[in-house]
Amino acid sequence: MSTTEWILIIILALIIDYFIEYPNPIHPTVWMGKIIGFFDDHRLLRSNRGLIINGILPIIFDTSIFFLLVYIINFLPLYLEIPIYVYLAKSTFSIGGLVKAIKKCETEDLENLRLNVSMIVSRDTKNLDISHLYSAAFESGAESIVDSVISPLFYLFLFGLYGALFYRIVNTADSMLGYRNEKYEYFGKFSAKLDDVLNFMPARFYYIFLLILGGKYVRNEIKNNNIKMNGKYSIIGTAALFRLGVEKIGYYKYNGGDFPDIRDLRKLEHYIFLISYTFASIMILLTYLLKLPLLHYL
Repeated sequence: MSTTEWILIIILALIIDYFIEYPNPIHPTVWMGKIIGFFDDHRLLRSNRGLIINGILPIIFDTSIFFLLVYIINFLPLYLEIPIYVYLAKSTFSIGGLVKAIKKCETEDLENLRLNVSMIVSRDTKNLDISHLYSAAFESGAESIVDSVISPLFYLFLFGLYGALFYRIVNTADSMLGYRNEKYEYFGKFSAKLDDVLNFMPARFYYIFLLILGGKYVRNEIKNNNIKMNGKYSIIGTAALFRLGVEKIGYYKYNGGDFPDIRDLRKLEHYIFLISYTFASIMILLTYLLKLPLLHYL
């Protein structure tokens, strides 16, 4: 596959992403999740070490299936190969879907707000006041800039569909299993640690954007903050850039200003589009200059 064809695939995937999100029955990520859920429901070993091994199996199984699918696609005629590549590439990232999820939280109706926020965060929203609900929506949007946009695009451009699909498998496993509780402490350990590793470089790339836009203030806020969490750069850095405070009760609190409100969520929407398409444009340019992806468009 030529560089021009690869870039065409990415551009088409970005255009489709702007307008639609795949329905669940045909969304590859949903099917990844079904496989992960099957292994979760049918654990083979019960010891702590055995549970860790069990937690590796769904990633291996998912990866084998989707890598084999991509390999087979390479033997199809170009007029079939490109549409399928576009379909799979778009499934690995979500810019439009992320913005739409935040937009649903732009309401003053408390019950609707609780329902919509509960769809994008893992915390219990039933007893949260309106300020903490807006905070949760802002935190989710900020963290997802890396998880849903920067990281999958980074691996898509660097390693092609193999890289993007592998990242999406691991990130999906982490979102389903990566909890520090009795059920997932060991079973979800591998996916949680691997997700941290895969997000390490993309999170630092996002940090560069934050430094360009926020300068010394953002740098000092992150440097002087001792909050230990996976989304420190994305959540705290974005909150600092917006001069806002955020809090997940019982876990962390950042006193960077007032809690977000509807206006801040709207600003976040525009910011997500700006960061996402700027990053995609940079990666497209690097594709031409550095002959990416490294797997020679396989």
